Amino acid sequence: MQILQKDWQTQHDRISGEMQKMLKRIDELQEQITQEANHNKRELQLKEMDETTQQLDEYIQNISEMGQQLRLITDFVNHIRKGL
Repeated sequence: MQILQKDWQTQHDRISGEMQKMLKRIDELQEQITQEANHNKRELQLKEMDETTQQLDEYIQNISEMGQQLRLITDFVNHIRKGL
């Protein structure tokens, strides 16, 4: 059981770190966009910000789906335990 807890914490830390990096990058890009005078550079930054935001949205959606699957597995295991 401790192995699962350690692995879960490792995954949690990894996911949290990735999401924090994406959020930090979005914040940096927003700041750069407001200060950028060059239209072409601003457009590139906007494109990168859109792509990073899309990646973050997909990440959140995947985490939500994993959570739903874990709930189903937990319900199934609890159902089996009741039968023992």
